[in-house]
Amino acid sequence: MLRLLLVVVCSALLSAAEGVWVPIAGDIGGFDGTVSAFLPWRDKLLVCGRFETVGDASIRGVALWDGSTWSEIPGAAEHHWGTFTHAVALGDDAILVRENRYDPEVERVWRWDGEHWQALPGCPDGGVVYGIVACGGDLYIKIGNLVLRWNGTVWSELPIRGTAYGIASDGTSVFVSGSLLAPGDSAYTAVVRWDGTEVHAIAGGPSGIHMPLACDPATGLLWSVDERGLWSWDGSAWELHAQPLYYPQRLVCQGGRVHVSGQLRWMPTGWVSVISYDPVTTQWSDLATTQGILGLEGGLGAWDEQLWISGWFSAVDGVPAGHVAFHDDDGWKSPTPSGTSGEVTGCVRRDGQLYVSGPFSSVSGVLANHLARWDGTAWHGLDADTDALSMHMASDDRDRLWFQANGLRGIEGIAMQGAGYLDATGWHAAGYLGGQVDALCRDGNTVVACGAVEVAEGGEQVMAVRWDGDAWRQLGPPTAYGGASAAVRTRSGALIVVGNFVMPDGVHTAARWTGTQWVQFGAGLSASEAGNPVEIAELPDGRLMVIGRIVLNGEERTCVFWDGESWRAGPPVHDPVRILQWHGRVFVLRGGGPTIYELVEGDWIQRAYGDGSPSARDAVIGDDRIFMVGEIHRMDGRACAGVVALDLLPSPAPEISVVADPIEGGVHIVIPDGTYDLRPVDGEWSAVEDTTAIELAAAAAPTRPASARTGARARIAAAAPSGGWELQRLDGRTDFSSKLLIKPDGTVVAQPTGFETTGTAAHKPEAEAAAGSGCGTGGLAVHGILGLVGLLAVRGRRRSQCD
Repeated sequence: MLRLLLVVVCSALLSAAEGVWVPIAGDIGGFDGTVSAFLPWRDKLLVCGRFETVGDASIRGVALWDGSTWSEIPGAAEHHWGTFTHAVALGDDAILVRENRYDPEVERVWRWDGEHWQALPGCPDGGVVYGIVACGGDLYIKIGNLVLRWNGTVWSELPIRGTAYGIASDGTSVFVSGSLLAPGDSAYTAVVRWDGTEVHAIAGGPSGIHMPLACDPATGLLWSVDERGLWSWDGSAWELHAQPLYYPQRLVCQGGRVHVSGQLRWMPTGWVSVISYDPVTTQWSDLATTQGILGLEGGLGAWDEQLWISGWFSAVDGVPAGHVAFHDDDGWKSPTPSGTSGEVTGCVRRDGQLYVSGPFSSVSGVLANHLARWDGTAWHGLDADTDALSMHMASDDRDRLWFQANGLRGIEGIAMQGAGYLDATGWHAAGYLGGQVDALCRDGNTVVACGAVEVAEGGEQVMAVRWDGDAWRQLGPPTAYGGASAAVRTRSGALIVVGNFVMPDGVHTAARWTGTQWVQFGAGLSASEAGNPVEIAELPDGRLMVIGRIVLNGEERTCVFWDGESWRAGPPVHDPVRILQWHGRVFVLRGGGPTIYELVEGDWIQRAYGDGSPSARDAVIGDDRIFMVGEIHRMDGRACAGVVALDLLPSPAPEISVVADPIEGGVHIVIPDGTYDLRPVDGEWSAVEDTTAIELAAAAAPTRPASARTGARARIAAAAPSGGWELQRLDGRTDFSSKLLIKPDGTVVAQPTGFETTGTAAHKPEAEAAAGSGCGTGGLAVHGILGLVGLLAVRGRRRSQCD
């Protein structure tokens, strides 16, 4: 008896070329790149840098701020064959310097008089531009190790040798900092002065190479800065105003005070990025703590009694700020508010809501201390009373949201000691949980905390604990070294942890809980000295996958599989952070980039890439989106902060197995989920073309000879109708809205828009197979439509199968 086995597999694919990352924690509605310089020009503030848009407007490289709105400079875009990064006023004109050292045909210095652009031709290309000043009607520009002078007609080089960095002017002299030699000198000095005719060394004072300079026109003092603090030069001697600084970068004098910007000192709430010094009272004050950094390209400037800063930050002192902010008597404000006020470190889905955590105080202008909820439309602030930077979240099978942070004191007014959970009735404390918690992991109706965890304050540390409904229960004896970093409960009921911990026979990376003790799980696996494994998951095929920095049989790996008998190397993936699973498919979030990879036939295929963002910390898949959180600055060309989402195609239809018997009639159908109807179709079949939808002949009045629920097997014993059968989803889901059609001879024809359909060939009869040479090849061509986010491609596939 000839039986025909047909398997229809419908799957949606992410496309590397399609899909757009959408900021949901705030599109930074200002500059899509860095602002490098501020210039008070006439009655406005001119800014320049590496940006293409400001808000919704296309403003490229140069923008004007009038105190309330941004506007473009006419003609700037036409002259912008690079990036303007420095600016200075020369009389009533603005001089702008382009950062373009690759095209000798493009002039680097331009003059704008408010109506017209004019190139200052012939500026030599010495490398990176570090600054430009005006002095005595001339321009002086610092490019690479050159200091150049423009006298209105030609460029000339100042006789300064060495490694130059900063440049400043008091109106009569030009000062340059670095590691420099004046003509005739044999010893290097940190600062030199050009008086218009000669170069003079200024001995003593700051040391190093990267030393910014600024002149205070009110006092005539020259200021510089190194790691020891501020230095002032009064024309005869240097004076140190001591204040240890980590990485000072810019200086500006304003209103009798000196402001320093950079990465100056680390605080739990972020980098202290601006400090202020009063030379009269000799008092220092922290002026700004930013979430993010100002960076070398960041700017510092003064305008209209305001201090302006720019860089890769999303907030200043808790005020949402998209790369640019200014300070006045009322504190910090931003002309581009949005995003999160700090890095987002974790995310989890619960009851259709997205929860995010991290050291932030607001999301898109909504007050949210360390914890926030996204309902799909708007953000809602929650209040977690903690100053911890490391926070962890997880959900369990009871749809409870668990939250843990070292030093957690409470959430939404509920007192806690390290951990708590949210259910339908509100927040609840969950006993004491301290030590070093590296992860919270789902374990059925509860969660497991991994790390070097304490269940009693000041008590011994263990590598895993489980919440039993009343308290955290210790799993195993105290650990003398290391701890677990992740856990998984397999479908067979085994609890497996990975990490870097001591077993009786040595240091291992994977262990299984027997109910009374931890035992080594598999041989040959150990933690890399560079870091612990970060994630473990059970795949749909039953294998375990571990990603991170792992050593397998002496060789460092980033991905390994447990196949039921041993650990085996998997395809490498750089900087893996999280394993994601969606409708039987496996993805990995790469932290740097960041990038989404899919595991396809044993290899990683790139599915989505974000440009210009330092790192991703976590990700979760919702019904039809990937949510990603971290230190995210730019995705798909859009400046953003904190949380972004990538839309997926609708959920794929389930695998439908159809076994048709065209000789005796009838079909067997295995339906994994949902409710379907199979009915006869009258009339002749229409022709099927590769790129056209199927036109159905008139069908008989709908009948329901059979239907099947989830996992059921239905058999229609009637003879095959002349028109074949029609299979249709009945439960209202839209991701399998089109009908599946089965011809009388068993051929399957599908038109499920957005999905791929494949079919197998027929089995040969047993006697024929025994006498033959092995596999028989059928002649059925199954047509389908593959959707890649709006791109239609139709393809058929023939497969052979051994009996």
